[in-house]
Amino acid sequence: MIPPHHGVRSRGGMRGRFDSRRQRYRPFARQKEDSPTPKYFRRKPLLIESVEAFAKRSVTIETLLTDDNLSRCHQQEQSPLFKLPAELRTLIFEHTALPFNDPKNQYADEEYYYRPEHIARHIISTSFLLTCRRAWLEASHLPMTQADHCFWLPENDRRPKHLNRLRVNEGVRLDRFIRTLTINSRTNLDQIQIFSQLYWLEGSLYIILPLLLRSFGACPKCLMITIRHSDWYGWEMGLPLELKEEWIQKLLQFQALPRLRQVCIEFETLESRVHELKPILDKLRGKFAKIERSDRFGDRVFVELTHSPRERTWSGSTELGRWEHELYADLEKLDYRIVTLVWTVKSAGSKDAEEHFEMEDDCASLTHVFGPELPVLSIDQPGKEDVGSSLLQMDSLATEHKIAEWREQGSLLKFASVVAQEKPRNAT
Repeated sequence: MIPPHHGVRSRGGMRGRFDSRRQRYRPFARQKEDSPTPKYFRRKPLLIESVEAFAKRSVTIETLLTDDNLSRCHQQEQSPLFKLPAELRTLIFEHTALPFNDPKNQYADEEYYYRPEHIARHIISTSFLLTCRRAWLEASHLPMTQADHCFWLPENDRRPKHLNRLRVNEGVRLDRFIRTLTINSRTNLDQIQIFSQLYWLEGSLYIILPLLLRSFGACPKCLMITIRHSDWYGWEMGLPLELKEEWIQKLLQFQALPRLRQVCIEFETLESRVHELKPILDKLRGKFAKIERSDRFGDRVFVELTHSPRERTWSGSTELGRWEHELYADLEKLDYRIVTLVWTVKSAGSKDAEEHFEMEDDCASLTHVFGPELPVLSIDQPGKEDVGSSLLQMDSLATEHKIAEWREQGSLLKFASVVAQEKPRNAT
């Protein structure tokens, strides 16, 4: 006799479980409203839940380098690393958090997703964040900022194989990625790259992607879209290159993406077909050289195309998708050319207004890394006070000019003397 499934109803209609030893059903005991939860429904509490129940408060970890958070952790004054200036430590942390190729997940050059910058799966080592609390406060934002957030839409056969274990298509993966971002991750999201076939770009991208980014506030600073040689219509048969520019116009005119600063579109084709791509690019550069739209506050914003497109070349296999194509049977390799058009978002008005618009994220990143009082910008100079404290005495406009100067010179230490010179003027 094969016993029925656990929990089905017996002949008498009472729900119970089957007792294999006595060959009969044993009904579940009815629980009173105020009775405790049965043992088979109880869940062992997580470690964090046990700690919060004992401490009677929520247990979280801070991510901002403020004086309050810095005072709660060890200053690591004995470490040679934390004796260096803050900008040097930032360079070291940025180099440590760079993505690198996983030797266990190499890509074959016949795959659709194989590219010069994607020859293997990219991973980031975050073990340095576990060394101490101060390292976490200064560099916890770097893995999210420097990671390659790439999505291969819409077919699953055009994405790396290690993503197939997720058992969801790329559209669902993109949706889950944006929906599950924390507040800090949304702030640190720097770039999203989309590899997509042309029919999906023209039909769904300009509608789905902006709405998804706007709904959950996960807008990157740079949105990069790549159209590969195998994404054009009829690439297997050698059909002429065709592009509908309406989706580009609607994407550039979308106004509910406040953090978006750049839109980059990469056009890839064979070297032998560059003459077909050139008229398409000339039309885009002439039609969308400058687009005016309004931001979420009603102010005018210009989306301007840079004058010089970026170009690069590379060579790949003739067996794209592990298929032998008759069109490339006589060739040993395929030579590609990639042309990138970059649109930059700028505010309307004077030059100072544009600088203020571009430096909003820089001010936020400095506050995130160095804290509001800039405690780690101190430079040991005889007869001079801490540069961070003197910088705070300056007005906001002068501070923004110093940040712009730091961006041009590439160093925070170079304008230390300028800060010391402007301190008497601001004190008066």
